[in-house]
Amino acid sequence: MFFGMDSALTPREIQDRLRSGAGVADVAAEAGVTPEEIEGFAVPILAEREHITDLARTAHVRRAGDSPAQRGLEAVITEELRARGVEPALRWDAVRVERRRWQVSATVADGDTTRVGVFNFDVTGRFSVAANPDARWMIGETPLPPVDEEAEPTLELDDDEPTSEVQVLHEMMSRYEETVAGYEDTIRALRDSMDRDADGRDRREPDQPPLVDDDRPAPRRRPKNSKKRAQVPSWDEIVFGEHRDS
Repeated sequence: MFFGMDSALTPREIQDRLRSGAGVADVAAEAGVTPEEIEGFAVPILAEREHITDLARTAHVRRAGDSPAQRGLEAVITEELRARGVEPALRWDAVRVERRRWQVSATVADGDTTRVGVFNFDVTGRFSVAANPDARWMIGETPLPPVDEEAEPTLELDDDEPTSEVQVLHEMMSRYEETVAGYEDTIRALRDSMDRDADGRDRREPDQPPLVDDDRPAPRRRPKNSKKRAQVPSWDEIVFGEHRDS
């Protein structure tokens, strides 16, 4: 049901606060109404949080430095707690954080200390990762060594290595040339092996003799526009005036 206009929060704001982990009594107090007046908005949100919790408990968990495990989050936590002598009496909850992401929390009593492990849960991928130290402790994740951000990177060289920049560059170029030469020898050997059969015979086709004898001179071509040379008249033609066809 929709309550009166005395509420300081809209129905959407009430549901967002409940989805983010706030309790019904706290949201009702912030809205200035009784818990009964916002109960209709709280029921579906609380059911959604419970559903996400159930998904995360059975979905697999990923640990840093470890191969992707196919074991459920609750099963891994239970095994780790029992190995430490801690009774795995867990209390679960789920809240939605920024960018529509979900976080699942597991609370357990460790002697006089209460540990609350927070896990980022990927709803689409169905896996969880530890988000705080208590969560890493619960799943037995080994913490990574701290990184000194102020330390400057250094290049460690052996005693017999060149120390000047020019010598270091020369050494690098020499190694590069040796590597390239080794690649060329390998490629040449592969090509030779491909050109020979199992008996070592050359599989390449023998050279064919040339179709034209290169030693024979090529015939000369007569120019296309050359005129026919005039014939000289014979003696009979000059004396007797006769013309004989050749």
